[in-house]
Amino acid sequence: MTVRRFRWRFFLALVSLVTGAASVAGSRIALFGTEWYATQIAGLNVAAGGLQRAPNLNLDEDGTVHGFAGCNRFFGSFEIRADRLTFGSLALTKMACLDPGTGELESRFVRALRATASATVSGDVLELKDAAGKLLGRFESRSPR
Repeated sequence: MTVRRFRWRFFLALVSLVTGAASVAGSRIALFGTEWYATQIAGLNVAAGGLQRAPNLNLDEDGTVHGFAGCNRFFGSFEIRADRLTFGSLALTKMACLDPGTGELESRFVRALRATASATVSGDVLELKDAAGKLLGRFESRSPR
């Protein structure tokens, strides 16, 4: 185990003890290694959109994030400090998104990630919020399809 990974795990364990089950780090559901599927993005109910595949994200212990934004795959970085979650630079593939609804959902999804300032996990639900506490996105943990 690298020193960086040890420090990261130690930090998460310490935060879990201090902040309790409602914070990102103290969740009973593993924040890392879980596939989080969007159910709501910026006020838009994702399930009602009739998408073949819902946007999703995966947070890895090494501080990287990757997933599907609605049309394109994405990857980037994130940082957790106590109950604060912020995303760094995000890169997306450049597939042609012919359906305007899918393109709009993807834009909302990426804007939500970029505006995220905090997160909470309750049961199998992850909520991303902006600096003012406004809900940006709601995700559920599910098995990959």
